[in-house]
Amino acid sequence: MSTNIMNDKPNTGIRIASMFVDHILMGFIMSLCSIPYMSNMMANIFKNHSYTPIDFNHPFFYVVLFGMSLYFSKDAISGRSLAKRILGLQVINYKTGKIASPLRCFVRNIFIIFWPIEVIITLANPKRRLGDLVAGTEVVVYDKENHNNTINYGQLGTALLLSYGLVLLMSWPLRSLQEYAGDFQTKPVPTSYDISKVGLLELQLKSKLPDDAVVSVLAYNKIIGQPDKAYLEITIILNEQYSSDKAFNELHDQVISIINTQYAKDTYKGYVYYKYKTDYSVTAKTVSL
Repeated sequence: MSTNIMNDKPNTGIRIASMFVDHILMGFIMSLCSIPYMSNMMANIFKNHSYTPIDFNHPFFYVVLFGMSLYFSKDAISGRSLAKRILGLQVINYKTGKIASPLRCFVRNIFIIFWPIEVIITLANPKRRLGDLVAGTEVVVYDKENHNNTINYGQLGTALLLSYGLVLLMSWPLRSLQEYAGDFQTKPVPTSYDISKVGLLELQLKSKLPDDAVVSVLAYNKIIGQPDKAYLEITIILNEQYSSDKAFNELHDQVISIINTQYAKDTYKGYVYYKYKTDYSVTAKTVSL
C-alpha cells in the first residue's frame, strides 16, 4: 500500500480546533501523570509531623515530566495526534508526501513552546506552521486509502527519549534553583536532637492549647552553620479554624510565650505549622520563628 498522502488542504478552523483539542487532551494526560506526585504531596500535608514543600526533585515529579514530554511526541505514531485522529488530519513530509517520521514530528512540536507565533502562522497558512517549516512537514486531510500502519519503533523510541530529555532540560532551572536555595535554608544538626525539650514543649503546649489540639514538636540544639542557635519545628493541628487575624495572633503569641519558657529570645529559629484539618481538606499556615 502506498505511503503517499493526498495534499488536501485543511481549512483554518479545523487546524485551530485541532490545536485546541490537542491541548485539552494532552493536558488531561499530563494531569493523569501528576496523580502520583499530587497524592504523595497531599499525604504529606495530612501527616501530623511536618510540612512538605513542593519538591521538584521528588521521583514522582519525573513522572509528571514524562506526561509533559508526551506533548512533543503527540504526532509520532502515523503523523496523527489524538486531535488529528478525531478531526481527520495527518502530518506528512513536505517534499515526499509520505507520512512524517516520528523524529520530524518531534522537531515540529518543539515549536509549541512558541505557541502564540504558531497560532498566528497557522491562521495565515493552515497547512504549515513554524514547526512545519523547520521540520519539513505539513498538515493535510487524512486519506484513509493511502494510510500505512507501519511504525518505525526505533525512531518512535528515539523521539520519546528526545522529548523526555527536552523536558528535563526545560525543568533544570527549577530543580537547580531548589537545590541552590536548599543550601541556604535553616537546617538542624541531626545529632543535636533534644528529646527532653520535645517532651517539655509538647506537654506545655498541650496544657495551654485547646483540649482537642494535636501537637508535634521537633527540637534540635544546633543549626548547621549557627551552632549557637536551636532549631524548632512545631506542628499544631486544630479542630477550630481561626478565621480572624486577631484570634490567630493571640494563639501564636501564646505559642511563642511557651517556647520562651524553654529558650531565651533570639536563640532559636524554625517554623510553626498551624493546620485546620477536616475529613476532606487541610488549611495550613506557616509562621517562621
